[in-house]
Amino acid sequence: MKVILSSNIHHYNYTAKSLDRMGLLDKYITGSQFPRPRKFFRFFPGSYRKYLEHQVDSGLNPNKVESMWMLELAYKMALRMFGRNKEFIVNLHNAIFDYKASRKLDRCDCFHFVSSIGYRSAKKSKRGGAKIIVDDRAQHPVYLETILEEEFRLLDLKGDYRVPRRDALLKEYEIGDYFIVPSGFSKRTFVQYGIDEKRVYVVPYGFNRGSFYPMPKKDDVFRVIFVGQITPRKGFVYLLDAFKRLPVHNTELVMIGKVDPLVKHLMENLPSNVVHYEYVPNYELVEYYANSSVFVLPSISDAFSLVVLEAMGTGLPVIVSENVGAADVVEEGKDGFVVPIRNAAAIRDKLQLLYDDRSLRERMSRNSLAKAKAYTWDRYMNELQQVYRHIQEQIR
Repeated sequence: MKVILSSNIHHYNYTAKSLDRMGLLDKYITGSQFPRPRKFFRFFPGSYRKYLEHQVDSGLNPNKVESMWMLELAYKMALRMFGRNKEFIVNLHNAIFDYKASRKLDRCDCFHFVSSIGYRSAKKSKRGGAKIIVDDRAQHPVYLETILEEEFRLLDLKGDYRVPRRDALLKEYEIGDYFIVPSGFSKRTFVQYGIDEKRVYVVPYGFNRGSFYPMPKKDDVFRVIFVGQITPRKGFVYLLDAFKRLPVHNTELVMIGKVDPLVKHLMENLPSNVVHYEYVPNYELVEYYANSSVFVLPSISDAFSLVVLEAMGTGLPVIVSENVGAADVVEEGKDGFVVPIRNAAAIRDKLQLLYDDRSLRERMSRNSLAKAKAYTWDRYMNELQQVYRHIQEQIR
């Protein structure tokens, strides 16, 4: 079986490597592999240079890689310079990527692509007899739009809750033969909106263990940490409410993430023990995790969220909502807790429990670290190979 993979997301290098190990990869169309030599990078400002160095090499046979690095670099620069027009820039980039990818296609048995950048290419491959694998990192867009509509009404927000590129995504689903998603939660949303569950495979992501590891805590403050964009979808209001209700002292809530203008008013007049950082570089997050006591992510809809694994990788117990895909990883009461969505009282109760019981906190910390160690990118590659073996059996 010959597989062509098309993606502009860096971690799909692991997808390509997994397929290559099976002898299935015919071509990897990517925007995340940049040219050598590295001295080429010196012509770019520091932030772009770091981005380029991170993307430089998939480790694959160059003859199997079709890189559109110039398009990706232009895309990143456009987002940086014209961020207010983000939706237009993203749509234009996706259309150009798909068009250019479609011109690089050969006949294949399977065309595997990341959702939102492959409709034209998938149609062309389908006409040639290929099976289409849609790899979606999110939840079903109709589910997301529905729950966001509810949330906007509950929070009395005035704004656009519609999912960008929703119609384009639905068109991709119509021609998909198989779907790969990162969590059981994500799969449930696809099944809820009409996709046969037998065609949807769950392959959880891994994380970079070399960047997230335990470090000594610097003080005795009971510190709660949240990392993610501060938007209605992330459920941050329920965490704020829960934290304000904690009848204890020597506590702090650290929130790291860019604030959506729609909810800026909800982040005003915060208590003195609530600290907000608009941005922290990924390589510095480990220090913030290490100086915290528990990680909380109460999203109303989150297909996976790698920050949960990253927090566990530093040894933090975690509290996540049932609609966070990484809840699949959490073992209730052992390395974390899973709470209902929109339930500040449940979050408060779990925080109170961890505050009161230091030995429980330490035990869950050890368990959390042990659990995270299992979620490597090698595990991801192995599970993806199992999916492909199953697909191979079906299409023979």
